Amino acid sequence: DELIKAAPLKKGGSNKRVNGLLQNLLKRVGLLKGTSGPRKDGVDGDFGGGTQAALEGFIGKPVLEPGDKAILDAKIQEAGVDQAELVEDWLDWGELAGMVMRDQGALQAAYDKYFSKKAGFPQASGDLDADVASYIYFKEGGITDDPDDTDPAKNPMPFRYDTATGVLTADGEEIKMSGLIPAKTKSRVTGGTASDKWHTNRGITWATWSGSEQGTPLEKAKRWLTVDKARVAQKYYDKYFTPAIAEAGGSTGSRLADHWFGMVKWGSGNVKSYLPHLARELEAVGIQQGGSAGVKEAIQKLGEQEALGLMIKARINQFEAIGQASPGKQKYVKGWSNSAMNFHNSFVNHYAAQA
Repeated sequence: DELIKAAPLKKGGSNKRVNGLLQNLLKRVGLLKGTSGPRKDGVDGDFGGGTQAALEGFIGKPVLEPGDKAILDAKIQEAGVDQAELVEDWLDWGELAGMVMRDQGALQAAYDKYFSKKAGFPQASGDLDADVASYIYFKEGGITDDPDDTDPAKNPMPFRYDTATGVLTADGEEIKMSGLIPAKTKSRVTGGTASDKWHTNRGITWATWSGSEQGTPLEKAKRWLTVDKARVAQKYYDKYFTPAIAEAGGSTGSRLADHWFGMVKWGSGNVKSYLPHLARELEAVGIQQGGSAGVKEAIQKLGEQEALGLMIKARINQFEAIGQASPGKQKYVKGWSNSAMNFHNSFVNHYAAQA
């Protein structure tokens, strides 16, 4: 049933989760060989030539189509495959491969396309607010001067800083920074480790930081370079979370959903550009209101789990639209999307109430 529901399955198909189920079946009947995948047995979730040949050897054709249920059932029965054992084998493979095997509803296609479990990603602790702070700090661990990050690049820190030596140069003075400073990072502008165009550290743009801090530009720069987790969380609530809720039209009544609006603002500084994407996803399930009002209705109608799935799917759609409109940003789409998937997997799947 799982295979037929996902059909057509064919060479080049991106549904790694279901490809893995098909490959486990083909391995059990002795037709799939190889050494790829987490168990070095050819089961890797990629539908390539070897999988195509094995499938053709099993059902007599290189593509599994929606109308092939009868032939697939007959071949499975003929081969004596225990389907319960097959599913257990598949779930074990999924865990080793770092994949999420449960059906993710509206987000399943995005999981199949983008998700990979990030090593070190914070897991649910029972304290959602603390988890979100950990997520931000983990996700935004580096400093960047990437000129393709257009808006932040317009307003970089006005001093030269070398991530290899920790030396900040201001007004001819070299200041050796210490403590929680950025890791050694290659500049996208100079090609070395020193730049006077650094614009984002720990996910906080220089424009946001300098506009909300007291003191001279040099004092602000020193604090920006050494910002710790507590200050990052403070900036999140003051400059992103609270304004994001206002831009969305008020609280949704769900702390998870409110935090997702905060994540959107953290990631782009603009909830309003996200709202049309969200409205389209809500309209697809018969909800005509936008923003927080629409999310409230979706939670009541579908449950928190499905509503958050729609919210995050809308963000993936926005990422893809950005990549299509700005080729220089296409390189970010997979990473942006995978971070959203990890947020969903670790936190939404843990905290969200079902319908």
